[in-house]
Amino acid sequence: MSRNTVKLADLSDDVQSFLGQAGEEGGILVEDEEGNPCCSVAGFRRPTPEQRRKALESLAEIQRNVRLQMEADGRTEDEIDRILQEDE
Repeated sequence: MSRNTVKLADLSDDVQSFLGQAGEEGGILVEDEEGNPCCSVAGFRRPTPEQRRKALESLAEIQRNVRLQMEADGRTEDEIDRILQEDE
């Protein structure tokens, strides 16, 4: 799946205003004349520095727990990668 990227400043004022309706929490679902979904715009909210710090701490703890469990099971990262590639 590819994604097109465009700078907000490159869009017309009308399009910028329309996209602003997506908001930070919601989005916009565009439907055709028959009411079938044809595309959507997802809102985007940047995390605060505190949210980012907490997320990184949580990720570090998850990684530590996985590393400890892999060590307890006698598994290596290379072995897990090999197993995952076999399943593809």
